[in-house]
Amino acid sequence: NAEYILTGDDQKYQQEVYKKIDTIVAVSETVHNQLQSVFPEYTDKLAIMPDLINEKLIYQMSQEFIPDIDSSKKILLTVARLDKNQKGYDILLETCRELKKITDNFVWYIIGEGPFRKEMEVFIMTHGLSDCLILLGAKSNPYPYMAAASIYVQTSRNEGFGLSIAESLILNKPVVTTEYGCVYVQMKQGLNGFVCSFDPEEIAGKIDYLLQNTSVCDKMAEFSNTQKKGNTQNITIFYDLLNK
Repeated sequence: NAEYILTGDDQKYQQEVYKKIDTIVAVSETVHNQLQSVFPEYTDKLAIMPDLINEKLIYQMSQEFIPDIDSSKKILLTVARLDKNQKGYDILLETCRELKKITDNFVWYIIGEGPFRKEMEVFIMTHGLSDCLILLGAKSNPYPYMAAASIYVQTSRNEGFGLSIAESLILNKPVVTTEYGCVYVQMKQGLNGFVCSFDPEEIAGKIDYLLQNTSVCDKMAEFSNTQKKGNTQNITIFYDLLNK
């Protein structure tokens, strides 16, 4: 469930473990291909099973309650573990600082916990972002927050599959994200959102563009609403693997 970059002792250790595994399941073709390049000897063990996404359940849970958030401004949302390297929260912090130079018409909510929280709190206080960047902690049901958001933002450096992006697209939210390995499995540039480099100024610029152009957001929502959503039928892949 992650982009798979291994070298040296890490690769040797996992190579021994994988000898004992019957099937190695990747959540996307990108992860499958990376595994295959690292462990070509285990090609016959590899399978692909995307994360299961239940469209009806996500929509139902998104209606469970109205979140206590500042609805007087545009709402940005990120849902991810508070991790600097993989999830790119250092990029997110700099993006928020750049965005505040352009506009104050937003509040950016973060759902998640993790080891980078203390550093984030210090950055928020040091750079005067307490009014626009809010750490909500872990939430058992993030979907009402997604439903209330104007834009979903992801600043990951790598992902096996952008599950939170998929969930946001189910709720027809425009997405601004970074260009990690398998991002174009989900993203259609300019149609359901924007894919950016890892440059905070560029990300902030795309967010501001959407904040200023609600008609573009509406068109992106309309596009997402026409796309196939959910994939619970893929549970059959799981049963096939067990039967094999």
